[in-house]
Amino acid sequence: MASQWADPRYKFLNWHDTLPDIEEDASSDARSERCPYSTKTTTRPSLSKLATATVLGCMVLTILAISIITLVRQMEFENKISPLISHNSSINSPPAYQPMRKRPCGQAAHEARAAGCKFDVLRAAWLPRECSDDELHAVAISDAPWQFYRNTSAFVYRQGHWWPTGDEMVPISGYEELSEQRHIAWASRRYHIAHCMYTWKMMARAVESGRRMDSTLRAFHHISHCADTVYEFMEERETPFELVMTPVKIAYPDC
Repeated sequence: MASQWADPRYKFLNWHDTLPDIEEDASSDARSERCPYSTKTTTRPSLSKLATATVLGCMVLTILAISIITLVRQMEFENKISPLISHNSSINSPPAYQPMRKRPCGQAAHEARAAGCKFDVLRAAWLPRECSDDELHAVAISDAPWQFYRNTSAFVYRQGHWWPTGDEMVPISGYEELSEQRHIAWASRRYHIAHCMYTWKMMARAVESGRRMDSTLRAFHHISHCADTVYEFMEERETPFELVMTPVKIAYPDC
C-alpha cells in the first residue's frame, strides 16, 4: 500500500498536500481545456482502482458476514449445551483417572474369593466387582451349559497350534471346579466364538456406563485375536463347531 500512496495521482490524499496554490489550480484548469484527452488519462486508472476497491470491499464484507454468522451459531450452540457442562448441573462429572489395580483378585481361586471377586465363566477369569458385569454374565451362562475338560495329555502344542493326541478327555464337573483349575482346561470351538462375542459386548457396556475394564478386556492383542478367530471360523466351515480344541487358562487380570 505504501507504493500506491507514493504514486503522484494519489498525492491529494496526503494531509500535507491539501493546500495547493491557487495559481497552480488555474493553470491546471487552463491545461485541461486545451487538452481534452487529459480527462481520459486520469479517469481510466481511477475506474480500475475503484473496481479493485469494490472487489476488496465485497470480500471483506463477506468474510465479516461469515464471521458474524459463525459467532452467532457458536453462541446458540453453547447456550444449548451449557446445562450439560455447567458445574452447577445435577449431572455428576466423570471420576478422575485411576490407575489399574495390580491383580486385585490374587493369583489363585482361594485368594480371589477372599478378595470378594467373582468368577466369570465366559471370560474364564476372576474379576473384582468394579470390573465385572453381573447382568451380562447371567444372560450368557443361561444360553448354554458350557462343558470343559481337564486332561492336559489330550492335546499337544506344535507349530503354533494345539493338536489332539487321541487320549481321552476328562470332563470338568462344573464351573466351580473350572474356576480352581491351575492348568489349561479345554472347551469347544463354540465356546471360543461365544467368548469373543461376550467380551465385545462387555467392553461396549463398560464404555457406555463408564465402568472400569480389566487389563485383558481392554488389550488390543486380545481384541485382535478374537477378530482373527471369528474370521477363521467364517473361512473354515468344515471344522466342527462342537470340536473341543480351545485351550482355556484361568486369568487373574488387573483392574
